[in-house]
Amino acid sequence: MSFSFLHSPLAFTRWFPMDARDGRVLLRHQSSRHFVVSDPISRRCLLLPQLMVVGSQQPFLFPSAAGDDEAAEMSFKVGCMVGMEGDEHEPDVKMLFVFSSETGQWRGLGRGAMVPDPKPFYACGRFYWKMADDTLFVYNPRAMPMPMELDCYLVKMPWRYGERDFVIAEVGEGRIGIFCLRHNDARAASSLICAIQRGHGEEEMNQWQFKRRIALPSQCRYSFAGATERYLLMHGAPTPWNRREGPPPDENSGVGIGYFTVETASMKIEKVCDFGILLDAVPYIGFPPSLCRRTI
Repeated sequence: MSFSFLHSPLAFTRWFPMDARDGRVLLRHQSSRHFVVSDPISRRCLLLPQLMVVGSQQPFLFPSAAGDDEAAEMSFKVGCMVGMEGDEHEPDVKMLFVFSSETGQWRGLGRGAMVPDPKPFYACGRFYWKMADDTLFVYNPRAMPMPMELDCYLVKMPWRYGERDFVIAEVGEGRIGIFCLRHNDARAASSLICAIQRGHGEEEMNQWQFKRRIALPSQCRYSFAGATERYLLMHGAPTPWNRREGPPPDENSGVGIGYFTVETASMKIEKVCDFGILLDAVPYIGFPPSLCRRTI
């Protein structure tokens, strides 16, 4: 998907995709703190005002608001988790800012001494940040009783899942699954495993049911690129050839850097594309252009 229609404020620089949801793509400029939200099908975009806060910034898209009218379909919100360094009197903190296309402004929602990973996962209407190797910080964006209050809570992760490369995705019936890559050695990922949340109750959300694992093709070493709805996105790079494993692969064998999808219910893996180099990517799901309505 090309974003050549976006103007770059500096020569020889480009935009990088950061998130995609509901037909929109959020991009960040390579050499500045500018964010832009784009509808790649209609080739429309909106440049967001700069967030004038000192600190590391990690933007993400909120889910679309419910509504059948055109105004509701074209309105959107962008969140940005900003890491601000403390001093000898105050610890480092994270603060959440939200931009609304209806007001055209950023506003702060809350801050705390807890410092989660900057980029969240989104599944089943909630955002999930990794707080520690065994804890998730969960935020419900649809429940905001007060302007500076957040509907947040903590969930315990399955043992050792947080120590590995993992993503969170929907698995059906309103439940989430944590998908994790297990590595045999330094050369290749051996398998993909999954733990499914048992339910929504206070006790059930901290209990996990372990699903079967699947073996991954040994020609590549895999890592997660993201997840959306009920699909995972992985990228794989060829593993170094080992003489003891037989003859080297044929140059035309198709083994190269590629992207793979995994359907969360069936755990079926499918290769979707090849690249000569490893690129930044986020999963984007949408209808054919003739069936798409404008989102900006």
